[in-house]
Amino acid sequence: MPKPNDDLPQSLGTQVSLIQRVRDSTDAASWAQFDRLYRPFVFKIALRNGLARDDAEEIVQEVFAKVAQAIVEFELDHQRGRFRGWLKTITIRKVIDRRRATDRSVPAFGLAGEPAVFDSLDAEWDREYRRHVLDHAMQEVRSRIESNTWACFEEHTLKRRPAEAIAAELGMNVNAVYQNASRTIKRIRAQCLDYEEEAGDP
Repeated sequence: MPKPNDDLPQSLGTQVSLIQRVRDSTDAASWAQFDRLYRPFVFKIALRNGLARDDAEEIVQEVFAKVAQAIVEFELDHQRGRFRGWLKTITIRKVIDRRRATDRSVPAFGLAGEPAVFDSLDAEWDREYRRHVLDHAMQEVRSRIESNTWACFEEHTLKRRPAEAIAAELGMNVNAVYQNASRTIKRIRAQCLDYEEEAGDP
């Protein structure tokens, strides 16, 4: 029997994305999902840029407070920029301000020396962000599907093993391996779209 919540998210044309759902401050379930997705990432970025754990935790609280305050008016307009770009700007500003509070050699946001500091953080964010979102989407999907379905995806798509060998190990036909792997990829891509992101390449 399939696990609960094993269905794909709604089609792109009708889905209500996570970013849209958290615009409702009373939607506790969506905010909890948002927290699981973004809190660890913002915390990691803060730590990796020289902040102590206490400072990194405060950065997370400040970023989330800003998001909660402004998300209602945030518009999902991909011509103007994605949510991830907005979140990046908020986070980087907070990190630079906190670093400058303890190290006056770090230029304040908007000063002449700022681009080098900003660019290094900006590049790190972009390197890490899509991988984090993809990893989180994969974890979410794995928790909702049968172990054999995930095994087909993991062994065939991630490890590049022949479908024939996987079918023999799992006691299924080769076509079932291909179908399970393909369906899992679609679930992962749909989960990424639920976060208003493009799916990465597993």
